[in-house]
Amino acid sequence: MSDSLHILLNFDPYLPWFRGILGGVEAYAESQGGWHFIFDKLHPTTLFQGQKYSGLVDGVISEQPDTWALEKNIPQVLISIARPHPDCPCFTTDFREVGRMAARHLIESGYRELALLPLREPVLEVDQNREDGFREVAEQRGVPWHRLGMPGISRDDCLLLTPENLARWRTLLARLPRPLGIFARNLIEAYPLHTLMKELGRNVPGDYGLMVGGNDEQLLNALRPSMTGTDRNDWGIGYRAAEALHTLMQGGQVAQRTDIPPVGVLSRDSTRLRESADPFVEQVMDLMREQLAHPLNLPELAARFGVSAKTLERRFKEDLLQPPGKVFARIRIDRAKEMLSDDRHTISEVSEACGFMESSQLSRAFKQETGMSPRDWRKRL
Repeated sequence: MSDSLHILLNFDPYLPWFRGILGGVEAYAESQGGWHFIFDKLHPTTLFQGQKYSGLVDGVISEQPDTWALEKNIPQVLISIARPHPDCPCFTTDFREVGRMAARHLIESGYRELALLPLREPVLEVDQNREDGFREVAEQRGVPWHRLGMPGISRDDCLLLTPENLARWRTLLARLPRPLGIFARNLIEAYPLHTLMKELGRNVPGDYGLMVGGNDEQLLNALRPSMTGTDRNDWGIGYRAAEALHTLMQGGQVAQRTDIPPVGVLSRDSTRLRESADPFVEQVMDLMREQLAHPLNLPELAARFGVSAKTLERRFKEDLLQPPGKVFARIRIDRAKEMLSDDRHTISEVSEACGFMESSQLSRAFKQETGMSPRDWRKRL
């Protein structure tokens, strides 16, 4: 590939969402070689008017790609959380699956009623998709769900820390049961609510579990309690968008719209309700965590607590709506994610610590849960 291949990146690399996307674009470019990036947000395109662009990765929140690029027939892919454009292939997250993941996480964390925090009726397709996925899982599991909102009051006004607003929230939340698992669209909505809970004397996660549909790791870890996020697979969006742009630059065809599956939920303190309402089940889970490197099978676990394997399985299904094996698999993968975030642990060490005989076993289990290999997961952190 020619060294003169110039790719314009029309998005803000300072934003966390786009930093993840940039990582994916860079990973694909490295696999090809010869890509030179120009950042529009760092150097306006007017500085490069004489440049012949080979392709454009356009990241927008609105619905429109760059019309000047379309007029010049410059291959372009659009990264958008709004709606796809008929003249430009669009890449985004599968937000319906984001909603499903959030509902599953809250239910499996022990919340028996759920709430969605759009603070307004869905106005974008992604908002509707997120709500549809959330509702789908709640209804499948037989778990009641609510949409939190204040009719007649704007979203921004809802989140002001005024005496009048605190009174409104106190009234609204008093109508709902506790503990309640709440899923917010983004940190703009979740952060004020996180603070409101403290002002109202509510406990997170004891009274209300709170999670957000994104994962700005530094910000979410800095909160107290730290906030659970959803990894929307920004890296995967960037990689697939760059791959598609390459195809277009070579004269090929790509799909008009591609929804990239999210990776999974990053569990933090804000949703770590005591997972089990049954002390017996909680004790078994504690033993699972203690024996992570040398896991016990179902009969061995049951024998440790003087019950039959059938009784143990029944207690788990009644309390957590899942069999012991499924719960243990989640505990192992959660631990693997934590260890993979620290470069000091090799893949082999992670495998051994999580009770896998070989790295290949960890890779299969990890990919089944997240859609990515442990190495790919580590690259995008």
